[in-house]
Amino acid sequence: MVLALKWVLREIAGAQEFLGVRIWVANIFKPMYGQTDIASKIISFFMRVVQIILRSIAFILFSIFYFLLFIIYLALPIIIIRETIIHLPTLI
Repeated sequence: MVLALKWVLREIAGAQEFLGVRIWVANIFKPMYGQTDIASKIISFFMRVVQIILRSIAFILFSIFYFLLFIIYLALPIIIIRETIIHLPTLI
């Protein structure tokens, strides 16, 4: 169980690194492509806000998926034992 939880946390950390939300947040006020005029700064800001929102949603979905996978992993042995006990009289 501990190994499975470590795997889930490692996968979530990998998803965060893959999506790079921290990098987008750290550079939110920096202009893209080194353009320093006001229009480029405004466009860069709003583009990064959209990217942060979409990447955060993707990160949340990744996290939910992996935690659901972990919960299923924990519940599956219990379900199998329960179903075996319920259907055992029909097998005998």
